Amino acid sequence: MHYRLKQAVVRIFSQTRKVVGGGFLASDRHVITCAHVINQSFGLDNDSPDKPEGEITLDFPLIARGQHLTAEVVVWSSEDIAVLELKKNPPAGCVPVRLLYVGDIWRHKRRAFGFNVSLRLKIDALIGVSSVKRRGLEFRECASQPKAHVRSDYRRRY
Repeated sequence: MHYRLKQAVVRIFSQTRKVVGGGFLASDRHVITCAHVINQSFGLDNDSPDKPEGEITLDFPLIARGQHLTAEVVVWSSEDIAVLELKKNPPAGCVPVRLLYVGDIWRHKRRAFGFNVSLRLKIDALIGVSSVKRRGLEFRECASQPKAHVRSDYRRRY
């Protein structure tokens, strides 16, 4: 994994400290993740349309594993996007990723990150290279499972 990505990867926990998903540091104090991950953090239905209120616990597992921080939802989108604001500064060594606007993403290569408890990886991270096809990602290679695939209808499978 590229060192700049390591500095931005965030792991998000449920209220009972179970890992529910990931995100990334997008500015000095803002994290971008999926809205369904935040719903899972609060024990809500994945498709719940209302912005949850309360604190979310997270960490930066590749920089400061176990150093828990709290954040709150400041932006909530029906497009399955949530923006969190950290209550404190991130740990030393964390750096936001650069966000770019790209008009045509068809068949461009992507990297996807996630946390898989069942694989019992030392850092609990899955890293995959993919290309955009249809509505989702289709993995060509994955660091933990060489033939892993994510279906284009992934949201209906949760």
